[in-house]
Amino acid sequence: MCVQRDRDYGVSRYAVVEKADGVFIGFCGFKILAEDLGGQVSPGTTWVDFGWRYRRSSWRRGFGSEAALAVYEYGKKQLKLENIEARAHEDNTGSLRIIEKLGFVWLNDYGSSAGVYRRYREPLGHDG
Repeated sequence: MCVQRDRDYGVSRYAVVEKADGVFIGFCGFKILAEDLGGQVSPGTTWVDFGWRYRRSSWRRGFGSEAALAVYEYGKKQLKLENIEARAHEDNTGSLRIIEKLGFVWLNDYGSSAGVYRRYREPLGHDG
């Protein structure tokens, strides 16, 4: 799926490995979406979803913040991405902290079958 998305759109979720031992701990990156998630995006609107998933054993060790900053800057400077949004479940305090640390701006909360999610957009005027 990631390889196909990279071919189709030039973006993907990228593997994140621990520098010390090369162990895969998760992924971080982008998806180009044109679907309405929770009634938050106008039909036909294309937007960039920025997200990550990590093994629980890697939480609270700084990997998430480090990877998110590097990948976000890569997306802005090299890929020239715009309309980037990030979302996290309201209970996922680690991801919410990362999103806010990057300077993303809260837009709204919305409900889904999995609970309440917080929706953020990249800071206006951020050009990498």
